[in-house]
Amino acid sequence: MQKTIPAFLILTVSLLSAEITVRIIGLKSEKGTVGLGLFNTDQYFLKERGKYKKAQINITRNGTFYTFKNIPEGVYAVTVYHDENANGKLDKNFIGFPKEGTGISNDAKGFLGPPAFEDAKFTLKKDKTVTIRIHY
Repeated sequence: MQKTIPAFLILTVSLLSAEITVRIIGLKSEKGTVGLGLFNTDQYFLKERGKYKKAQINITRNGTFYTFKNIPEGVYAVTVYHDENANGKLDKNFIGFPKEGTGISNDAKGFLGPPAFEDAKFTLKKDKTVTIRIHY
């Protein structure tokens, strides 16, 4: 037996959700891919298991963009890294610092460590474009 979802419920969900388009700038080359993470809590910010959504995309000459769709209203932060060797992960040195380019919403930067969710977060109420600069 197949269950159907009432039309008013679908309409309600779509009215309460939006899109986050991420525009990535500052890539030093077209090699590899770009990894993105969307976070909605500070508890697991910057941790793989804490990603609300994630994506791995190709780099394009005309600009590199990705859109997270059907995202509920709320508070979010976006992280991006240039996966130059396309191995699907952010490579780090022996101390734990990134060896590949990274960027975070609001161009958040940490002091003697990674940036805080508080510095990277933004509120989503309607469709939004977030520009993230990659730093190497």
